[in-house]
Amino acid sequence: MSQFSRFLLRQRIAAVELSHWLGARIGTGRGTTSNNRKIPVIVTLTTIPERLEKVSSAIESLLRQDVKPDGIILWLGKSLAKKPLPFSLRRQIKRGLEIRFVEDVGPHTKVIYALQEFPDCLVVSCDDDSLYSQGWLKELLDGHQRHPDCVVCHRARQMALGRDGELLPYVKWKLVRSTVPSFSIFPVCVAGILYPPGLLHREVFNVDIFRKTCPKADDVWMKAMSLLNNVRCHSISEFPRQFLLVNGTQAKSLWSENRLGGNDTQLRAVFEHYNLFGHLRQNDFVREDAAV
Repeated sequence: MSQFSRFLLRQRIAAVELSHWLGARIGTGRGTTSNNRKIPVIVTLTTIPERLEKVSSAIESLLRQDVKPDGIILWLGKSLAKKPLPFSLRRQIKRGLEIRFVEDVGPHTKVIYALQEFPDCLVVSCDDDSLYSQGWLKELLDGHQRHPDCVVCHRARQMALGRDGELLPYVKWKLVRSTVPSFSIFPVCVAGILYPPGLLHREVFNVDIFRKTCPKADDVWMKAMSLLNNVRCHSISEFPRQFLLVNGTQAKSLWSENRLGGNDTQLRAVFEHYNLFGHLRQNDFVREDAAV
């Protein structure tokens, strides 16, 4: 890429970021729908105190979706309940955002409470540091229509086996470039994951176990709960999506920590606790020479 092309790309990214920053503060359009869907759609996320001033940019991208959800819920730890909300979030509440204060269970906060409170809904989890495209939610819903019995995602990794039959480290799992549902697809929440009602194992709400085995890896926990219930996952495109990140949100990030060994440790703990290695479908997995 030439220097001029890089310059144009930086300018485009800056324009997108500015648009969302401004929209969170002066936008007026409603971001949720009151249509009576047969199965309501709830978009859910959480954030940490260090990102509270910036999360409105990610939420702005959710409020701008071509297909509106029935609800957008930001779950915040109870420690923030007595602190004043940023102006941008107060504005977004008027446009459909709902904020609920709950016990903070780390990254699991984004999805566990939504699954509890909305057991008959499509629950779509996302991150607090991404700017999602306007077709983001529609694409997930279209994927659900094609494969209603699967967990659906925009981006995933292919869980892979070594020559000894053991799982390879997370860093050696390739991005999924197939739309065929599989037990070995590992959805990555940064790009969004859709959970149909009733597909996850009832153990999903076992707070004591996920705090013990994978306190910082909700992706690992949710994958284990789908596998425990013999549910496949579906990546909606052969071209994995990667969305812009909100500027200044990566100073404190679980992604880098989990990617550098954290996911492996937590995955092993969860899989051993539930004996999930015995659930793995060998014909779903690629071998080491194809994974590295």
